Amino acid sequence: MKHVLFVLSLASIGLAAGGCSPEQRFASKPAVRAADQIRTSFSVRDTGSSGLKVDQAKVLIQESALEKEFLLQANLTTQDMAPQFNGLRSRVVAFRKRGNSVYLMEATQGHTVEPEVPTNLLLAEFPVTAQAGGWLELDFNQGMSRLFVAGDWHAGDAEGTAYSGDYKAVKAEVSYLDSVRLTDDDRLLVRQVALLEGGTPIEARYELRPYRPADGLVAVRSPGFDHMGFFEVAPQIDTVTDAAVTYATKWDLRQPVTYAVSANTPANFRQAVKDGVLYWNQAFGSERVKVIDAPAGVTAPDSDYNVIQWLDFNSAGFAYADAQMDPRDGQITHAQIFMTSVFAIGGMAKARTLLQRLEDPAVAAQPAKMLALRGFERDPMCAFSPNAAFAQSLAGLVKADATDAQILKVAQDYVREGVPRSGPHPRHAAQLCGLPRSEFRPDGPRFDRRKVSPRRSHARRREHLELRYGVPAL
Repeated sequence: MKHVLFVLSLASIGLAAGGCSPEQRFASKPAVRAADQIRTSFSVRDTGSSGLKVDQAKVLIQESALEKEFLLQANLTTQDMAPQFNGLRSRVVAFRKRGNSVYLMEATQGHTVEPEVPTNLLLAEFPVTAQAGGWLELDFNQGMSRLFVAGDWHAGDAEGTAYSGDYKAVKAEVSYLDSVRLTDDDRLLVRQVALLEGGTPIEARYELRPYRPADGLVAVRSPGFDHMGFFEVAPQIDTVTDAAVTYATKWDLRQPVTYAVSANTPANFRQAVKDGVLYWNQAFGSERVKVIDAPAGVTAPDSDYNVIQWLDFNSAGFAYADAQMDPRDGQITHAQIFMTSVFAIGGMAKARTLLQRLEDPAVAAQPAKMLALRGFERDPMCAFSPNAAFAQSLAGLVKADATDAQILKVAQDYVREGVPRSGPHPRHAAQLCGLPRSEFRPDGPRFDRRKVSPRRSHARRREHLELRYGVPAL
């Protein structure tokens, strides 16, 4: 059974039930509904190749699957310095044959004001390399040599509420398919290794499956950001009003959401990470989230798990979350968290080193930035960084000559604090990711940014440091 793992908007977590059925609003029309079983539509041929720049497998599509709707989701992971992932915009797509090529088209629902007028949203061309028995063998690697780099998560307060298809793309100079496989839960998974224009090495992971909006979940319009708000999917066009409409992202909580902690997470921080995940059950008053250990070899982004990925990356200075959604109704299908070792302070030596770095004006003035494709950089949608309050607490420990055990305990608590903020929560005009936990309230709409007092929060931190750890604070 597929595990849904960790990241993002538990905030948007339980917007379900009632209202108009997704079968009426978002589901594929009968004429374009794909077969339930992925093996009816796609097949994989192992090439037996082992060399680089040679595809390890070929993708075949059955002619009966042409002009049917599938959900295409993708992740892009930069490979230089440190692997960092970013979910690319999810799209409902169909395949169309013309001559000796099969073209990838984006379905027009949500992208046009008049669905009855033919509209063609062309995304890619796959040369047909062989044909037999109703199966078309595609050069998938060639077809996906242009990568659309728009992100999946949307933030109306920062990116606006107007519709934009956002088809910005970057070309791969060299690429090959590293793996292609079909899964028992009806998904086609493709992993592509590429060197992009400008010299950026990346790995792209694609998932294709019959498009099926979750039955019983109802899309909820984003309420805006006057006091609190939700992470969103990209605005789409309402054919009734011709206006752009934005839907909140949400998990399907009819079953608990399970998060997986990566196998390389240090033993002395593993429980702290799990505690941070399970903290959300206190907010919900019932078990809505679970946490497991990820199997060895599973790393983010993963198609079977939503992973909390630990990375030994001391200079990163931040943690962040990412997710992928159904582009029509906002249901979260995958989620990942990137947690760096900057938070893993195991003793006085690292405490002094990190404090020196945090007190460096040049570092303090530099905003947290994800490594990204040149020309497509963006701030992390939800990032959690060492802040002034953390530096103040750290300075108190150093000045008091705290023991390594005391410093480790503080670091573990900071990880407990950071994980739930980098993971599921509402977006908020006061940037909830950076709020002190003593001021954090997970009960949604009753949270008011005007009630947050940084001075009071810092005072509580100093009091907490003295009472819990037995050391004086500045």
